[in-house]
Amino acid sequence: MKLHDKRAATQLYSVSKLNTLLSHLEHVSKRGGGYRARCPAHGGKNTGTLSVSETDEGKILIKCWVGCSALEIVSSIGLELTDLMPERLSHHSTPEHRRKWKQDAIHRDWTEFLNIAAYEMNIIYVAGGVIRAGNPLNDEDKIRLDAAMKRIRQIGEYFNGNA
Repeated sequence: MKLHDKRAATQLYSVSKLNTLLSHLEHVSKRGGGYRARCPAHGGKNTGTLSVSETDEGKILIKCWVGCSALEIVSSIGLELTDLMPERLSHHSTPEHRRKWKQDAIHRDWTEFLNIAAYEMNIIYVAGGVIRAGNPLNDEDKIRLDAAMKRIRQIGEYFNGNA
């Protein structure tokens, strides 16, 4: 990442907010420059009714193609609209304050990634136990297992610089 690259820096510091939102959604898939998922506000069987993307400034944009409002969507998963906005540093901040804020942001990202990875590994562990006991997974469990494996792979790709 180049230090003067505003988008790359904003992505680094806002990745935690985007991942927090994505971790609350089901059937998340990467589409173009953003993501698609099942809208948590109205549910339903269609897995691509919610679009999620991030602006150059680090704002997270969400749109339900059925018509749910952004407030309905974030409220249904226990978040607030402010959780979609990047944190701002005042231009009056000292260099020391900015360095500490950046270090804290990186720490939050690591913590968030580790929490997501631990949750997804638990899903994989339970599925493995079911299979080891000689029981088959049903279709819904297979879909959830695939999602867990995909998220673990995405976390690895992000930390290896391939995301």
